[in-house]
Amino acid sequence: MKAASLNPNAHPKQAFSEVIQLGHKASNLALLHAAALAPRLPPTTVSTLLIDLDLLGAAIPGTRQAHHEAKVATADQDAALRAGHARVSAVRAAVKKARAADEVKKAYGVGQNVNPALVRDVKSALQLILDRAAADPAEAASLGIVQKDLDAMTTAHQAVTAADKIQEHKRSKAPLGTQDRNRTANRIVAAVARIGGAGGLEFADDPKVLAEFTALKPASKKKSAAKKGTAKKAAAKKDEAPIATITPITVTPAEPAAPTEQLDKTG
Repeated sequence: MKAASLNPNAHPKQAFSEVIQLGHKASNLALLHAAALAPRLPPTTVSTLLIDLDLLGAAIPGTRQAHHEAKVATADQDAALRAGHARVSAVRAAVKKARAADEVKKAYGVGQNVNPALVRDVKSALQLILDRAAADPAEAASLGIVQKDLDAMTTAHQAVTAADKIQEHKRSKAPLGTQDRNRTANRIVAAVARIGGAGGLEFADDPKVLAEFTALKPASKKKSAAKKGTAKKAAAKKDEAPIATITPITVTPAEPAAPTEQLDKTG
């Protein structure tokens, strides 16, 4: 098996599921032949491998679940941001259509850029309007902004804040970070390689056992691709093969039999 990447934080060339499968095969062989391999391996190779297998095995399904929850939380946050941004846009449009003074427009944030995908932008724009309306309720009323609008904007501000907190909490629940998973997987890859090498030395004269250690490597992607390519070519060749021509058989009709001579009846 190839040695681990020089960068321990890089994703291994194999999928995590394949790394785990190879790790279990290697640990089983190492435990089965523990006495023979002990002099050839660092003392903690197998014990550390077993710990890492447990870590990575627990991390994969846990990570998927955490990512799913974070994705749902992100969708909720996006919905809250869209709702909040829509409220800000409606108020700014009303202020402009009311032909308010430039100072008032500025106070309500008219003309300021707001990124609808950024929590800080949407929350800041909502808060700016709420503060101005609270400071001068009569002005807000003259612009057509009523308490119903302000209540909706307060709700939108709270929803954006809550959704952002939930999303951060879901993200923090991932059992292992990306780099932690990569480092764990790379340690497993390195341990499998060491066990495979030790077994190759120890059982060089035992073909049956040697084959088990030699098999501690991922399937060759090039070989798999080559097999697929060969199969495709064979199929194409079969499809392109000329259809055999069938020569019709001419059947010559038989000569009609001579009529049987009628016998005279005797009376």
